[in-house]
Amino acid sequence: MLRQRLAVLVLLGVFFSACHKKNVRESSGQDIIGTWELRQTLGSAGATNYPPGNGHLLRFDAGSYYRYVGGQLQISGVYTVVPDAHAQDSVCLVLPAGQFGNRVIYDNNDNAIRQFFQIDESTLTFIGGCFAYDAGSQSIYARTAR
Repeated sequence: MLRQRLAVLVLLGVFFSACHKKNVRESSGQDIIGTWELRQTLGSAGATNYPPGNGHLLRFDAGSYYRYVGGQLQISGVYTVVPDAHAQDSVCLVLPAGQFGNRVIYDNNDNAIRQFFQIDESTLTFIGGCFAYDAGSQSIYARTAR
């Protein structure tokens, strides 16, 4: 269990230091609009990679979202993007300054686990939960359409 935690923290450290070198900018609510396909998930169980064309999609329109698994619509609803400078406290990690400054609220449920996001070129990364307690997760998506 301790090894898994350390491995996840090391992987996250590598990921976030790599992100720091990329062209990262402050995201707006409009940046998230489009279709995104899942490429990787990371959590207490380790990392899982997904090949292109896997059908795990997340589509954002102006105010509505649609989540597909294997190409089949699983859930849809409304979302809002809000600025939130507390990602570091929420996910229990030290994050590079200026990153993950927005979060998505799905279906007006402000009590759900906070999902912070960062857009970097054509990549959308979500983080949420507290990594120090094995409850943290990260999902990386690649843009497929605007």
